[in-house]
Amino acid sequence: MASLELKDKVNWDYFILLVAKTGMRFSELIKQLPEDKPIFVDGAVYNSTVNNILARHCKECNIPVISIHGLRHTHASLLLFTGVSIASVARRLEHSSMTTTQKTYLHIIQELENKDIDLVMRSLSSLS
Repeated sequence: MASLELKDKVNWDYFILLVAKTGMRFSELIKQLPEDKPIFVDGAVYNSTVNNILARHCKECNIPVISIHGLRHTHASLLLFTGVSIASVARRLEHSSMTTTQKTYLHIIQELENKDIDLVMRSLSSLS
C-alpha cells in the first residue's frame, strides 16, 4: 500500500485501495458509474487495466503479484483471521449465502479450527 500514489487527482491507485479496504468486486465498483464518464478515465474500463497497475506496484515492492480479485480474497482472509464472523464476511462480500463464503474460505476456516483445538487443549491441560 505504501507504493500507491494517492495524490490530489483520483487515479487507479485509489481504485486498488478501495478494493483492498472493502473487498468489493471490480464489477460492483464500476456498475453504478455513468457510461459517458466512467471513474476518472476516458473510454472503457477493463479489469486487465487495474490488474496491470496492481502488478506493477507488486513488482516495485518485491512482493508476489496479485490480481484485483486476489486482493478481494486477501481482504476476506484477513477479516477471518482477525476473528470477523463468517456471516459478516459473507455480507461484506455480498455472497448470496454463507455457504458460498464457507466453501470459498474452507482452508482458512479449517486452519482457524485447528488453532481453536490447540487453544482448548492448552486450556484443559492447565486445569488441575
